[in-house]
Formats: sequence, C-alpha cells, structure tokens
Amino acid sequence: MGPARLTVGLDARLLVSEGQPTGVGYYARELARHLAPLVNLQLYTDGSRHPGPSAALPLDKVTVHAQRRWPGLPWQQTALVAGLWRQRPQLYHSPTFTLPRWAPCPTVVTIHDLAALTRPEWANAQNRRYLERMLPSAVRHADRIIAVSSRVRQEIVSHFGLSGADARRVVAVGLGVDAARFRPQPSHVLARWQQQRGIADPYLVFVGTREPRKNLVRLVTAFNIARRQHPRATLLLAGAAGFGTAALDHVVARTPGVRVLDYVAPDEVPLLLQGAAALCYVSLYEGFGLPVLEAMALGTPVVTSANTVMEDTTGGHALYVNPVDTDSIAATLSRVLADPPAFRQVAAEHMAYARALSWNRTARETVVVYQDACRT
Repeated sequence: MGPARLTVGLDARLLVSEGQPTGVGYYARELARHLAPLVNLQLYTDGSRHPGPSAALPLDKVTVHAQRRWPGLPWQQTALVAGLWRQRPQLYHSPTFTLPRWAPCPTVVTIHDLAALTRPEWANAQNRRYLERMLPSAVRHADRIIAVSSRVRQEIVSHFGLSGADARRVVAVGLGVDAARFRPQPSHVLARWQQQRGIADPYLVFVGTREPRKNLVRLVTAFNIARRQHPRATLLLAGAAGFGTAALDHVVARTPGVRVLDYVAPDEVPLLLQGAAALCYVSLYEGFGLPVLEAMALGTPVVTSANTVMEDTTGGHALYVNPVDTDSIAATLSRVLADPPAFRQVAAEHMAYARALSWNRTARETVVVYQDACRT
C-alpha cells in the first residue's frame, strides 16, 4: 500500500464566483480538477454559490464546505477559520495571494506575481491596497509559498528579503496546459468557426485581460505599422476589459483592422489561437504567461517579450521582441505576416515541449509541496 492521501482544504471561491474565469480563477479551477484524484480535497466557499458543471470538477471526489456568507477578507479571517477548526484538514491551500491568519494546520499560498507591490501603476487601486495589506502577512506566515515561475520565486525572495530556511519555503511550480482541450482541430472545423465568427485570414491575436501591463497600446501601434505592408491583416484583442483602458480605446478607434472581441468562451479559445498567424503577447510583466503555452500546444507561432518570464515559459521556442520598442514589435509582426505557413511549420516542431507541461504535472508537484509543508 502507498502512503495515505493527504486531506487538503482549498479556497474555492474563485471556482464558483467567476462564470468567465481569467488568470488566477483559471489556475484555481485547473489545479482543483487535477488535485482531486491525488488528495482528499475539501473545498471551502462563502456559500454564495456551489461548484457546478462550469467548474469541471469531479464532485463525487471532493467535499464542499460552504461557510457563512460574508464578503472577502472578513470571510477568510473568520468564517473560513472556524470551518478549518471544525473539519481539521491536514493542510490548507489558498490559490490566490492571501491566507487566513489563524489556521489550525500547515498552510500553503500561491503567489502569481508581485505587480501590485513592485509596479503599483499596473494594479487597480482596490486590489493594490488589499495586497499591500495582506500579501506580506501571507509570506511571513505560510509554511510553503508556491511561485508560478522561477522568476516570481526570485522576486519574492528579493522583495521580502528572505534567506536561508525562509527562502527555501518558496518553491516554483509552473502552470500547465490542457492538452486535450488545446489540440489542433481539423481544417473544416476551424474554417466553419471562423466563418461563424466573421474572422478572415490572416489575423494576429492577443488573448488576455486588457490592462496597462499587457502593453497593448504599443502592440496596436506596431500592428498599424506592419499593416502598411499587409493591408488584409487584422489584429484581434480577445479578453475582458480590465482597468486603465482609455489610452488603448483611443488608439484602437484610430487603427484600421483592429477588432475587440471582449471575453471569448473557453471552448472557442483553442480555435481562435489555432487559426492565428501568431499569438502576440508582448506584456511588460507577467508571472507566467499561460496563453503563450496554450498557443504553442496548438502549433501557433508566438511573438512575445524578450528578457521576461515569457522566455522561460516558452523555453526559447518563440519570436522575441523588445516590448518597449514599437519598431521591434512591428518588424516581427511583418515577418510573420509575410509567410504564415513557414512560421507555423517551425512552431509545430515545438508543440511537444508545450504539451509536456501539463496540469497533471502541476498538480503532482503541488502535492510534493504539500507533503513538505506537513513535515515541517
């Protein structure tokens, strides 16, 4: 017989609160889904909703505890703590930056980036104030800290001045790609979807929340330059509006060939990425950059930022640009648009790299972190 399965409590509010999950919410859902076969998973929610089909969880393998419905921080620090004392899981994991202070068991927190602390202009004011208050406490008290990339781990260690045993508490566990979902579809399926959506070749695409650190003003400006040589090309900005979009809205309104799709349903994202001449992800700062991995799993070329975490995520298998040099971005976009099949052929050679970075791997490495935390 193998070792007994750990009983793990997980903050599941993001699994049920976001009908259209983005970023951290998507991480929470995929992690829970792939942890369920590996541990005895107990999900804690504020009672506002119950995880349903949208969470894609094997509900026969998890236990859901809906504590008293209080908003945000009060729920985490009171109702959640009371529930943990009653159910006594062996470990508690928050997939999103903050922790309850008085948990009766070892705790793990996932930190996705430090943008709110190190570059406050890239975070909305409410989220920045919340994290300025709560993130240092989580770093101080967590038994283990999961960073979503090695670069974020280094940032955490440096920013909070950790050393020795404190620094060893911070462990990098990368995100994954769902190879079953992000698999190339037959050409006739792709063509039918593009026709239904009114999308014509060739097109470039960005997928993500529209916010300042995504560097979309420069991307649109660069596309406008590249389009002089490729007037049939379009640029699709797919994703929900975040904050600070006024400058982007202004430049989009003045740039022909740019189309904003807002939120795209999860089952459409693979088709959107597969049909693109390239995913353009020239962010100024990311914790991991999951869309680049998903595009690579489909054999779609990726244009992304040099000297950032995206180089680590893509393993060197992308087209890198200086994200603050509009001409650098424009020149690369023009190269891709000049011969999409050639760049797609090269990208296809790197599909295996991306598809090997699975959510199953993420879950297994996360369980190792849990086991280490329980041994301290």
